[in-house]
Order: sequence, then C-alpha cells, then structure tokens
Amino acid sequence: MQHLCVLDIIILLCFIPAAFNGIKKGFISQVAGLLALIAGVWISFHFSDMICGWLREQVPAFAEVSPTVLQIVAFALVLIVVSLLFMLVGKLLSGVLKLAMLGWLDKTLGLVFALLTAFLILGTLAVFFDSVNHSFELVSEETLARSTLYPIVRDAAYKVFPFLKALLFKQ
Repeated sequence: MQHLCVLDIIILLCFIPAAFNGIKKGFISQVAGLLALIAGVWISFHFSDMICGWLREQVPAFAEVSPTVLQIVAFALVLIVVSLLFMLVGKLLSGVLKLAMLGWLDKTLGLVFALLTAFLILGTLAVFFDSVNHSFELVSEETLARSTLYPIVRDAAYKVFPFLKALLFKQ
C-alpha cells in the first residue's frame, strides 16, 4: 500500500471546502449556478448587440459611450440578469424540495456534485501544472510519481477533456 505524500494531503485538503460548500448550497443551487454561467454567457454572446442598441436609444448617458465599452456593459448586464433569474429558480426549487421533506437529498447530491466539480477543477489545474512543469520542472518527476492522488486526478481531466493534452503539449 502506498502512503500519502504531501501532495496527496494538499489535494485532499482542497476537497474539504468543496464538501462543506456542497452541503451548504445543495445540488439544485449548484446546478442552477452552473447553468446560470453557461446560459448567461451564451445569451450574452447572442443578444448583447441587441441590448447595445436598446441602451443607446433608451439611456441617454450611453449615447456617447464608445461601442467597445457599451458592448462590455451590455454583455455584463445580460449575464447578471440571466444569472439572477437562474439563481432565483434554483432557490425556488430548493424551497420546494425542503417543503417536500427532500432537503436531505438536495444536500447529499450537493455534496457529491461539489466533490465531482472539485475533482474536475483540480484535474484541470493538474493538467495545466504538468504543462508548466514540463518546461520549468517546478516539482521533480519523482515527487509527482510518489503521489497516489495526483495521477488519478490529472488522468481523469485528460479523459473528460481529451483536447487538453494536444492543446498544452504541442511540439
């Protein structure tokens, strides 16, 4: 049996705040937050031009603003509104689960979702770290080889995001 090294302990410590956050927020709120970000960016990208025109017409202060600044303001405005709507729906659904006495399920699934999210984030960071370490050797290969968790987390990210290896390790 392999023992945990310092790197493994650091990786495990990263899961602690994720676990607490997952239990605190619950599954519905976390999924709503993720969907808010994805939908918010998508909707902002597709509708910010329309909002720019509306802002120029309806808000006199924006008539003289540069198109670039107005585009950024419109994008941010749409992103914020969409995010708030998704968060509101998430809160409503969480409330319904609590009323149905299923709050425990929301919290349990929230824990699992948060741990999986942290796992993917740590894996992605490990992939980027490998790319930097490949060039500058910040941590020796022996140290990384002694880790039990590092290769598991990193390899999972390569499986979920297979394009990362080609992107980061171009010859």
